[in-house]
Amino acid sequence: MENSEVILKIDDVSFEYGKLKVLEQISFDVKKNETVCILGPSGCGKTTLLRLISGLATTQHGNVTVSGVSSSQGHDYKQHLGLVFQEPRLLPWRTTIDNVLIPFELNQDKVTEEQKEKGMQALKLVGLESFAENYSHELSGGMRQRVALARAIVTDPDILLLDEPLTGLDVHTKEELQDEILSLKEKTKRTMLWVTHDPQEAIYIADRIIVLSNRPTVVREIISVNEPYPRTRMSQNALDLEKRIRNLFSED
Repeated sequence: MENSEVILKIDDVSFEYGKLKVLEQISFDVKKNETVCILGPSGCGKTTLLRLISGLATTQHGNVTVSGVSSSQGHDYKQHLGLVFQEPRLLPWRTTIDNVLIPFELNQDKVTEEQKEKGMQALKLVGLESFAENYSHELSGGMRQRVALARAIVTDPDILLLDEPLTGLDVHTKEELQDEILSLKEKTKRTMLWVTHDPQEAIYIADRIIVLSNRPTVVREIISVNEPYPRTRMSQNALDLEKRIRNLFSED
């Protein structure tokens, strides 16, 4: 990456559930405008790590900082983040635009006209401005996830955290949304940390891939994807990288 400014820093993070050691001395960083994928086998603690980074869980050992603010600082830390879950988590009694505006409502009594305009701009970025007054049951699965994406970016966070956001979608919709999110990244110069269990997805979207081991989970390798955008999914470089990653998984 040309820009070397570190937005997110994970320093020596470990985590246990009771006597079960999940994460062990995890360290890496994410630079401004970079897309980094956390990739690992099912059950290795990817979502746990993202919960620690998002401030939804408390770090037991080590430290996480975003834009120099520690995760221990609560609201001051979380305001730097946007989060997209595996499920859209839309409120069914609210319209699309009202779902997008929720982050503003959490911090104040009333949404301003300027914030409503930001909400419409976020919907425009994900191609849903004409569905602003629709309800979630009137939207397809892919459209609902676009609403969740708009909600995550509406406050202009320093980094966007995505927890396997395309799980459960059909292959065509999944690939379409991968391209749309990459397009959004290019338009907004968004920094992203994306959790996935799919090596092909990681290779297609990431500048770097953090490959995790099975539990107790360590960083097995950090791989740079030295291929310009737009990429092709079945290039020889992509196939070689996938083989390399699957070999790493087989070592556990």
